[in-house]
Amino acid sequence: MKLLIKFILFAAAVYFAAYFVPGIDIAGVKGAVIVSIVLGLLNTFVKPFVKLLAFPVNLLTLGLFTVVINALMVLLCEMFVPESLVVEGFMPALVYGVALVVVSWVLNFVFLKD
Repeated sequence: MKLLIKFILFAAAVYFAAYFVPGIDIAGVKGAVIVSIVLGLLNTFVKPFVKLLAFPVNLLTLGLFTVVINALMVLLCEMFVPESLVVEGFMPALVYGVALVVVSWVLNFVFLKD
């Protein structure tokens, strides 16, 4: 049950973060659900390998390169579901990645107090 609540909160974060970031378009609630599924799969299976390959750069930048990796995951997600997510460049993807982390954190803090 808790996993379902976390998924719903992440889908809400995907939708609300897109509302605040210009250059990001989500195709409604259905699009937010699709994007959250694809982004969750990318973050589970692809992101660890990218972080492992980028470890030296991440070490030199004291972890700030993780923000760039998040933006790359958003751009990769757009490649898989272009009908649900439209990103108008790298900078909107970068800002969206940061906004997604912040909105997701706030929603999890408010609704899952543990």
